Amino acid sequence: MAYVPGTRLMQTLPLLFLACAASIGCRQEIPQRPSVIEPPEILVDSPEWNGVGDDEIVARAGDVAIPAWRVREAFSRADAGADPQEVLDSVLVEELLARKAVDGRGFVPERSVFERALASRYVEKKIVQEFQPQDVPEGMLKEMFALPQVWARFNHVDLYDVQDYQWICCSDPKSCDPAVFEECMNEGQAPMAAVRQMLEQDPPEVADMAIFAPEFKKRAYHLTYQEYSFAFDRKAGYQKGLTHIDSTLADEVMKLSPGQFTSPVRSRFGWHIARLISHLPEASGDLQDPRVRLEIATFFMQRFRQDHFLNHLASLIGPNSLKLLQIYYENRPAPQGKPVYDVKLFYNALRDAAASEAEQKELEPPLL
Repeated sequence: MAYVPGTRLMQTLPLLFLACAASIGCRQEIPQRPSVIEPPEILVDSPEWNGVGDDEIVARAGDVAIPAWRVREAFSRADAGADPQEVLDSVLVEELLARKAVDGRGFVPERSVFERALASRYVEKKIVQEFQPQDVPEGMLKEMFALPQVWARFNHVDLYDVQDYQWICCSDPKSCDPAVFEECMNEGQAPMAAVRQMLEQDPPEVADMAIFAPEFKKRAYHLTYQEYSFAFDRKAGYQKGLTHIDSTLADEVMKLSPGQFTSPVRSRFGWHIARLISHLPEASGDLQDPRVRLEIATFFMQRFRQDHFLNHLASLIGPNSLKLLQIYYENRPAPQGKPVYDVKLFYNALRDAAASEAEQKELEPPLL
């Protein structure tokens, strides 16, 4: 199985090998010539091939043993709700195909395959397994917490999301004729009460509120529908933010639990039957709170791992090593079009690399 990544983290892998393969090595101190390791022969019954170790064996097909970690990994790649037996069968099929690709005995991988497999394991161990949410450094968390959207997630007044069936009699209370307004309100009182009774008998789903508006309009011809949010500072005792609603309506909405409707509420604009969609209570948090740290680290984990990878890469490649890149790219014309990265990562054993190479060779046209 091959994974062709598109992230910044995975696209940087060739730089790691380009710098480390040179005679000056990957250390910043004294340049040393790296030792060359010849790819070993990988037998199908060796740990290097099948990954069977201390992990529990969950399936066998003849002499093929499937450890639990391979099934868990297959589940992570499968669609939500995938059938467990189908996932296990797919792991067994992959194993049998890989063994067939090496004639059931083993193989000596090509150097490029061997290096890619080692790089995959190194990245998986160093950047994923050894860098969990609790390992994200303070500097990364502070940088993300400073973003206004992230800060506001943990520091805000009470927030309310509302759906509202309305009978509007006046769009601007300062300029409305009181007599006309009262006549309109009297006309709408009974129809809006009927709509409220219909909602009590058969309340629509939240997602269907707008769809049902034309149906309710048959009972209240002046009915309209609106969704909005508002913020209320309980300590100060007033609304904040860009959206302010009628104070009488706000008081009634704040008495509700999510999903409940108000009775018809008279405001300075008309009649309202409001439904509370959600209420986010007031919050005040900072990075001293472990829950805040964990939520930020978990939500932005992929980005943090990319930064961690680049920082680790920079620690391996000293300034002198970067001269190799200058030698490599000087006098080379700029490539046309978007860059293409020829990087395959094999997250399992070299068994996957062998199967991938065999499949690629089958696709190559025969030499005439």
